[in-house]
Amino acid sequence: MINEDFAIDPILLAEFLDESLYALSAVTSQVVSIEGRSDDTEQINAIFRPVHSMKGSAAFFGLFKTRELAHELETVLDHIRNGQLAPTADAVSVLLKGFDELSAVLSRVQNSDPEVCDDDAYNAVMDAVRNLAAQDHSGVGKLWATVRNLMAELRHAPVLQGTSELDRLNEAIAVFEELDARSNNIGSLPSSPALDDLVALLGELTGILNKPFDGTLGDADSARVLELFKAVAEAVENDDCRRLAEAAIADYDAMVPLLGFEPLLAEVLLDKVQLIRDGLSAAAPVKESDRDAMDSSESDNDPTDSPASPTGNIATNDSIPAERQKIMRVSEETIDGFLSHVGELIVVREMFEHLRRRVEELELAHTVVSELRRLTETFSSISRDLERSVMSIRKQSVRGLLQKVPRIVRDIAVAAEKEIQVRTFGDDVLIDKSLVETLEEPLVHMIRNAADHGIEPPDIREAAGKARVGTIEVKIEEEDEEIVTTIVDDGKGLDLVAIRNKAVSLGLVGEHGEMSEKDLIDCLFCSGVSTAETITDISGRGVGMDVVKRKIDACGGSIAVHTNQGAGTVFCLRLPRSVTTQILNGFIVSVNDTCYVLPINKVIESFPTSPDILGRTYGNDLYIKRHGSMIPVISIGQLFTPAVNGERSTAVSGILVVVEDNGHKAAMLVDTLVGIQQVVLKKMTGLQMKTEVFCGAALMGDGSVSLIIDIDKLMAFAGEAA
Repeated sequence: MINEDFAIDPILLAEFLDESLYALSAVTSQVVSIEGRSDDTEQINAIFRPVHSMKGSAAFFGLFKTRELAHELETVLDHIRNGQLAPTADAVSVLLKGFDELSAVLSRVQNSDPEVCDDDAYNAVMDAVRNLAAQDHSGVGKLWATVRNLMAELRHAPVLQGTSELDRLNEAIAVFEELDARSNNIGSLPSSPALDDLVALLGELTGILNKPFDGTLGDADSARVLELFKAVAEAVENDDCRRLAEAAIADYDAMVPLLGFEPLLAEVLLDKVQLIRDGLSAAAPVKESDRDAMDSSESDNDPTDSPASPTGNIATNDSIPAERQKIMRVSEETIDGFLSHVGELIVVREMFEHLRRRVEELELAHTVVSELRRLTETFSSISRDLERSVMSIRKQSVRGLLQKVPRIVRDIAVAAEKEIQVRTFGDDVLIDKSLVETLEEPLVHMIRNAADHGIEPPDIREAAGKARVGTIEVKIEEEDEEIVTTIVDDGKGLDLVAIRNKAVSLGLVGEHGEMSEKDLIDCLFCSGVSTAETITDISGRGVGMDVVKRKIDACGGSIAVHTNQGAGTVFCLRLPRSVTTQILNGFIVSVNDTCYVLPINKVIESFPTSPDILGRTYGNDLYIKRHGSMIPVISIGQLFTPAVNGERSTAVSGILVVVEDNGHKAAMLVDTLVGIQQVVLKKMTGLQMKTEVFCGAALMGDGSVSLIIDIDKLMAFAGEAA
């Protein structure tokens, strides 16, 4: 019976699951990258390390299905890195299925479900991975055995006895035996007396720990295991290997007094032994007498001048870091609550600014005004620092999102018999965690569309004078107050004729109705619109892009599409930097003594009205001529009281503020410019308006509420009003 004091710590389990799932998010793209590249040992080792670590830790938490699958995947990866198995397309496909199942198993545990819910599906994946390992490895083993047997027979040939050729043959046999040992991770350590002793200790440990036993290991063997690990810890000079031996001793001391030496502990300790072997292989211990010579030679070759390995050091440095940052687990709700308080603090800061301006207008004593200004500026500075710090807490790398792209494209390319290369940019960009979750589904839909609908088959591309291999580029970048995601393909472009025909068949437009290119592209985001000729597992049902549009709109974002027939398509998603507490830099304008907020990153310029730049269309719509373009003019009053019977207001005095969104411009007619300040967007409901152009409201420094104008919706209104 397990002692209650030895129950699995849920916090440790949660950390293991988080770290494992994070590591697996990077593994799939790495697996795709090794296809056909058996010489890419760094990448293969980068995949091998987290799997090996997962296998060892899973047993500690009692996740035996996880350990079983990780062990089989590790075996396949070991054969690949030892040259016993080629990373062919079929092998990579099996590996990807295995890693998908491993991620699914860990996700189920994270949701407090059993490791495996569908035994048949799990066993099918296990069988595929096992067959992959066994089929190729057994063939290689037979080849090694054949070579050894032939050379052993040749050694006894009478014609060679007493000749120098026999000596050379014996040397060759020794080399083959060494290669055979290395292919099985045995005997690959550098030779020295100290290392020979260590190898002997590790060999004895492996022998004891591999002994089959029921219940608990015998007392004599158990005590000997502890002695051997202590001897290894004293003998080894590599710091990482010493820490591994000490960790093994700590595991022993934690489990044996409470439970005895159970099989679970034997598995954990065997993994430690293997890690120590790997560590000794990667970095042979250096005697103290040799360190000075090495240090002097290293000083002549400054490591900072050489490029860093993209995957880090092999084995121990990644498995057991010498020094790790301390991490505190805090619930997302707690951070969101803290962030909302910071939003309120920004409102208070603007109230202080408003109060300072009022005090200055009262012409009080200069010392009082100066002191108030100093205190207000200090408060503003500290609150801005706090705002930046809190916002950074929620930020995550987009690397996980981008790493999914090669796998998605590869699956479609294999199914559709296409050749597609993927380029991603922005791995170092950090965005709000909520945006990572929001972007995932739209990104998957658009990548699938680009690969399935956009990129043509190789023969068709070649006939059109293009390269056989199509290209999809995905870029994520931070731009002012927005996160911009761009997906570019060099495929055939959108088939606008097919889109129109589909829109007519669905009743979205009359058969003889006129539609601009923008109208046709907008049809893509209507439910049921698809130009695929056949329905497949990938696409053709007319769902996906409408979901993308709704999700982006719900977050206050926008999506733009540009296409060039025969050359490709560009999808551009824009999202606010945060979809929880949105803090904007606002451009404040006043109309009829009421303030409105424009996002400052959308404002191009402002200037007084002038008769020489104003004009009217035949429909009596007001516009301005500016920099060689005609820009429609929108009065804030029109948003609340639309013109009747085609009439338009004749008021043209005031200030014009030109705004731009997705390449479209409009000029807003306002009375005065109030200034620039940060505001916190608050969602707003219940406003009775025929035209919805406001994305929310903000509490201003004087206690009033100002509406925040959504420039994307304003552009749509300008198009309808024209």
